[in-house]
Amino acid sequence: MKSLKFTLTFDIGVLFISVLAVEQEKVDGGWTNWSIMSDSDCSEPCGGGEQTRVRTCTNPKPQNGGADCEGPDKATVKCNEESCEEKLESSEWENWSECSTTCGLGTRERVKKCVNGEDDGYKCDKVKDKSHEVEKCKQWSPFVKEQCPDPCEKKSDEYSNIPSLKHCPDRAKCTDNSDDMGPKRECKCVMGYQLDVKQWVCKARPPEKPTPRPIPTLSPVEKVVAVVVTKTASTVLLIMVSLTLALFILMRVFTVDRVIQMNMEIALLIAHLFLLFPNEVSTDNPSLCQVVSIALHVFFTACFMFMFLESLHVYSMVAFVVPRNGLLNRFQNMLVGW
Repeated sequence: MKSLKFTLTFDIGVLFISVLAVEQEKVDGGWTNWSIMSDSDCSEPCGGGEQTRVRTCTNPKPQNGGADCEGPDKATVKCNEESCEEKLESSEWENWSECSTTCGLGTRERVKKCVNGEDDGYKCDKVKDKSHEVEKCKQWSPFVKEQCPDPCEKKSDEYSNIPSLKHCPDRAKCTDNSDDMGPKRECKCVMGYQLDVKQWVCKARPPEKPTPRPIPTLSPVEKVVAVVVTKTASTVLLIMVSLTLALFILMRVFTVDRVIQMNMEIALLIAHLFLLFPNEVSTDNPSLCQVVSIALHVFFTACFMFMFLESLHVYSMVAFVVPRNGLLNRFQNMLVGW
């Protein structure tokens, strides 16, 4: 019995001593893992910024005079190190806006979510072709003519932004050729005007250029034959007309009609004398060639003029327009003829 009491008393003593030893053992403090402060945002949305992180000396706390944790409890770390270009490219596009027109050719646009700050708080600028896009659009597919203005209506500006549907210029007729593919119209100038597409006006047509007069040419053989025939015919004519003139002069026939015929024969004689003029001489001398050409025109014209006076004289005599000697006397006929 005494032995059992002694053992129990001993065990209680040992336990009490152990508890006292535990209570008096020193415990050094330890840091917790680093964590980001809830109210600490990154200083930059992209391209590298800084953010504050914290830790506490509670893992474990210092006890029984144990040492505190060494080092700072706050530190800054880099954040959002992704470049702004990469951030902009990775941002998603929003939906396209409505088309600006209902019948003609309009435009619509869209932006990336970062423009409106909807990309995890990241906000970017509105940059053409990078974060902002604009494209042409049309709401008609297919095109319904009854629901849209007439493309020939000048008061409507519905199609003003379509280059191929400019209003027709003045003096042009507009034809509506719209189909299921879209509005179309054709402009055609009237009253002899023609459409200048670059200046988009109806202009008067330029005067047509005269057809160049062809220069007649003959082969050497044909040329020789033509010269021989012409000179032969002119020679025969000169002989016969000269004989006729001489005969009537000798017979002293100087009536009005015969005076007209004599002047016609004289003009014909002189014209054929110039036709017998050597070609080689006139070709080598341009001035002489011009004189011969003018003389031929003058005398042949005089010959035809006397033919006209002869027909006028015969008509006046047959129709009894005048009582005698025709409409004109001899001197008047010579004056008018030459």
